[in-house]
Amino acid sequence: MARSPGPPVFREGRGYRHLFLHQTSEMPSMSEQTIWVLALGVVALDLLLFMVPIVPFVVAYVLVVRPPWFKEFVDDLYRES
Repeated sequence: MARSPGPPVFREGRGYRHLFLHQTSEMPSMSEQTIWVLALGVVALDLLLFMVPIVPFVVAYVLVVRPPWFKEFVDDLYRES
């Protein structure tokens, strides 16, 4: 039979006030350095694997398809200057 959680428990630590929804034994925590290393690793992984260069795809589309809206855009630019 599962126990229902007790009242919320606040604990102080590292300048933060943690809210635990139920009483737990001491949980191991990560160091500040480990948190920063993981955060930077996630950002680096995102930049290396998931970054898609959008501008070259748009330029290739304009060169291959030659859409009429692009010619109108360029004509408007030169007409106003």
